[in-house]
Amino acid sequence: MGINSWLAQLTGDDDAAFGSRTGPGSSHPHEEEASGLNFRTAIEVHQQWKMRLHAVIEAKSEEELDPDAVSRDDQCELGQWIHGVGGRQFAGQPQFVDLTKKHAQFHLCAGRVLSLAQSGQQALAAAQMAPGGEFARVSREIVGDLAAMFMRLKEVKA
Repeated sequence: MGINSWLAQLTGDDDAAFGSRTGPGSSHPHEEEASGLNFRTAIEVHQQWKMRLHAVIEAKSEEELDPDAVSRDDQCELGQWIHGVGGRQFAGQPQFVDLTKKHAQFHLCAGRVLSLAQSGQQALAAAQMAPGGEFARVSREIVGDLAAMFMRLKEVKA
């Protein structure tokens, strides 16, 4: 599946004008990159936090995660891009500023969920992860913002 189709499916917008669609298996790494960031990877890594946190909540995780480290927004690839190349290129653009704030909020939420789960407050941690919970909301917003930014960058480049 090409990156455009994948983003349309991901955002639930099958009729969106995501440019020409490509067939299954036709996505290439260069199609997923813009301004020094692989957007598909950034989205997938942030989506994986949901599974990782659920594993901690359910006491099925073997990872040793530190809530303070997870709360930092400059440790993941997206955060490094935001605080580096992305910041230098897009610092004044409202869409980037919003993405930066939501990304920081995402990591704070993930750290809070992790801290709750590790302190025996699984029900509160799970509530943050459930639809309507803060982590779930911010997670969806990050994915949407990344998809929108990627598409905008691809339009400008075309």
